[in-house]
Parts: sequence; C-alpha cells; structure tokens
Amino acid sequence: NNVMDAGICTDMICTFLIFCEKHNIKIEEKVEWLQKLEKHIDEYLLDSSLNKIILNQRLWGLTGVVSFYKLTKKEKYKVHIKKVLEKTFSEQNNDFSFGYTNKKIDSDPKTYFSVYYFSRLIAFLCYALEAIKQEEKYRDNIKNALVLMYNCLDNSGKKILEIEVKKFFFQASYEV
Repeated sequence: NNVMDAGICTDMICTFLIFCEKHNIKIEEKVEWLQKLEKHIDEYLLDSSLNKIILNQRLWGLTGVVSFYKLTKKEKYKVHIKKVLEKTFSEQNNDFSFGYTNKKIDSDPKTYFSVYYFSRLIAFLCYALEAIKQEEKYRDNIKNALVLMYNCLDNSGKKILEIEVKKFFFQASYEV
C-alpha cells in the first residue's frame, strides 16, 4: 500500500502548489519541494505506477505523477502517463471491466471483478486522461466502463457491495 500513500501525498502537495500558483501565494520552500518531489517520482513512483500488478495501486501511484505533470508540464511525465494508460487499457476486459490485477480475464467475471475497486479505478483513469488531454482516445473505453459501473448500482444509486469482503486480500502472497 506504500505506493498508494506515496501517490496521494505527492498529489496533495502538487495540488497545494497549483492552488498557491493560481492565487499568487508564494511558498518559500517551493523549489526545494519540487526537487524532492521529482526525485521521489523518478526513484519510486515511475516504476511503481507502471509495474504494480494490482491496478488500483498502480493508478493511485500514477495520481502523484499526474499532479506533478500538471504542476511542471515536464514532457517526460506526460510520456510516462501515456505509457501507463496504454498498458492499463490493454488489460481492460472485453466487457470493459478491469480485473483486480493486471491479468486480463474475459471469462467468469465474478471471480475477479470488484465493484468497489472498479469505480475508483475509472476515476483515476479519467484524472490522468484529462491531465494529458487524451479523453477522446479512450472515450469508448471509459464510457462503456461507466455503463458497466452504472449496471452495478442498486435502484437508489448505491454500489452493490454486499458480496465485497476483500475477496482478493488473501489470494496471493503479494497481498498477504
């Protein structure tokens, strides 16, 4: 779960700095923060956001890279984001779901599909796509994933989670 914390903390710091820029608030430590964030991203988040097998971990880590890109507009991070998106969308199943892990499985979705994780994953993907202006390229993938998500809601618009018992938690030594 370290990559999730690292991604969201990086995202929060970058979002704060973007807010400060927008409102002309000077941060004395900004240059130092940017150097440390870039080192953290280069040494940890780039690899994790590309190679984690659990998709939500990968994409949560990517949020930090995305926010840093939004702040700095450094092309190497845009290239990385595109690479992660291409890899992740290549793992999307024929029914437009995503599995819990990077294994593409197009049979018996109840063995790997998680409503809880799936909705968050769509949000992470949209965040990254918007930042690099690639929404059109994956419009159908996202639209169909959202239709699938909509079909997982009950009549009051809530996610049906009764069968969610962290079913994947003990599935692999990686999770344990």
